[in-house]
Amino acid sequence: MSTTFEILMNQLGIPAEMRNHEAFSQAEIDQVIVHKRSKVWEFRFVFENILPFELFLELKRGLKDEFSKTGNQASFEIKTRNQEIFLENFYKPTIERLFRKVLVLVKVFVLFIKFSGSL
Repeated sequence: MSTTFEILMNQLGIPAEMRNHEAFSQAEIDQVIVHKRSKVWEFRFVFENILPFELFLELKRGLKDEFSKTGNQASFEIKTRNQEIFLENFYKPTIERLFRKVLVLVKVFVLFIKFSGSL
């Protein structure tokens, strides 16, 4: 992890166990573009591989929360050194979460139908 990326992680309040994840071991800030009028900071990050979904969400949350404290916004773009990326590893947690939510809705619907029929 580059020094500047490490400083940013600390500033964002990323938990130590996430900061020490191997996905961040070769992380770098490639570029930062600051748009003074719109108060938007654009970060360009470089990682060895695509981030696990939980780390991606934590990075996104940290940037949003920290920069909103000063009336700014932050956006980011991720590039990977390893072009052999398996998107299944990236999207699998999202699909699993969506499936769990749909399953809960189906159960609620079934209960509703059972309850409605007994009235």
